[in-house]
Amino acid sequence: MKCRSLLLALCLLAGCKTIDVNARLGAQASPLQARELVGLVYAQAPDEAITRLDHATSNFMARGLRIKARWPQLKPEFEAGRIGLTLGGFVALRDEAGDAAAALHELVREENVDRAVLYGAGADQVGHGGDDLQSWLPYEQSGFGEAWVDQAPAGWWYLDEAGVWHQKDSSAPLKPRELPLI
Repeated sequence: MKCRSLLLALCLLAGCKTIDVNARLGAQASPLQARELVGLVYAQAPDEAITRLDHATSNFMARGLRIKARWPQLKPEFEAGRIGLTLGGFVALRDEAGDAAAALHELVREENVDRAVLYGAGADQVGHGGDDLQSWLPYEQSGFGEAWVDQAPAGWWYLDEAGVWHQKDSSAPLKPRELPLI
């Protein structure tokens, strides 16, 4: 009888540890997938590199490939300072003046639509889709936002949470932001 009780207690403890490990792996997967994908986009790595990511579901992969394909159009706009990054993982217009304002606005809109779908697919992939999606999405967006800004070269612009533009002065990573626990 003692052996059965001990065995039952060990099984219950093992189950608790498994749940804890799975929760941590899911939480760690978001920043990892963000760093990997952003690095591949910035480097213009071959498409196969995105398709081989561990977390590349079909929706995540398709949006990642679209973002990578659009990158050659966006990069000169970042370099010129006409657009910048947000810490929420999106692209924002800095200068709407000029002859190409409508085309630039459309380019930014298309990019942000793909990023929104990508972040939703990423959250779903780490086990936070469905009913959990809305509560997890800020963490997913924050992880990608930090990756986009951290890996961006010096001189590019980013918008902080207070709506203030900053020009990145080095390639050093930003201080991680504190988000409330879910």
